Amino acid sequence: MRRSAFCDAGGFDPVYHPAYYEDTDLAMRWRAAGMRVVYQPRSLAVHKRWASSGDRSGMLDQLLRNRPVFVDRWRDLLGGRPPRPDPEDAQSLLAMRDVECPERALVVVRRLDSPAGALAARLLDAGATMARRWRLTLRCTDEDAEAADAERLRAAGVEVVGGRGDMAGWLRFRRRHHSVVLADATLPAATVALLRETQPGAPVVALVGEDASGESPLLDGARLALCDADEAADYVHATYSGIHVVRIDDANALEQVAFRMGLQLE
Repeated sequence: MRRSAFCDAGGFDPVYHPAYYEDTDLAMRWRAAGMRVVYQPRSLAVHKRWASSGDRSGMLDQLLRNRPVFVDRWRDLLGGRPPRPDPEDAQSLLAMRDVECPERALVVVRRLDSPAGALAARLLDAGATMARRWRLTLRCTDEDAEAADAERLRAAGVEVVGGRGDMAGWLRFRRRHHSVVLADATLPAATVALLRETQPGAPVVALVGEDASGESPLLDGARLALCDADEAADYVHATYSGIHVVRIDDANALEQVAFRMGLQLE
C-alpha cells in the first residue's frame, strides 16, 4: 500500500489492538472512500502465525472480542454482500469474487499471436482502462498464456488462462458465470458448442481477423462481429446476414460493443 493511503485513512485502529480485523477494517475504510483493493496473484506473503496472540487460544479470544466491533461499524456495507461462501465450494468462491462486477466478459482465442488474438488484446486493453469494474477473462485454447502480451494484460488486471488442461471442464465449472462471450471466429465447432452450452445467457461477439474464411460455427448465430480490416468486414457481410460489424480501429469500439450487447460500461 502507499504510505499516504495508510496515513490518510488513519492507519490501524487501536480499538483492535493487538490484532485481528484491523487490516480488514482499514480495507473497508478505503472502500468507503471509493478506493479499490487489488489482488496481485504473483505476490509472495510471509505469515508469522500466532505472532500477535501467542497461540491459537489467544487468537480465538481476540477474534471474538473484535468481531462485534467490526460488524457494527460496517453493518450497512456488509448487509449488501452475499452470504459467506463455502471454502470447500470453489464455485461459490468464484461467484463471491465477481459479485460486484457489473459485467463478466469471457474472451476466447486460440493464441494471442493470431489475428483474433491481436483483436482480443486491443479490446482488453481498452476494457482495462474504460471498464475498470468489469471482470475480464482471457482464455487461450492453445498454450501461450505466458507470452509477453499475456503478462502485460495481467498487469492491467485481466485474468489470463492458458490452454493447458481440460477446456470443457473449465467452461462447465464457470457455467452461466459470464455475461458476454467474445470469441475467435475460427474456433472449431466443438469449442463453440461448449461456449453456448455453458454460457447460454451470454450474447456472443465474434472476433474476426484477416485469416477468417469459409464457414464459421461461431458467426452462425452471433449478433456482432469485431473486425480488424476491410477484408474481414467484407467476409462477414458476404457470408452472414443480420450481423452488425464494428471495426476495432474505431475510437469508440468498446462503447459500440457494450451498447449493441446491452452491457453496462461502468
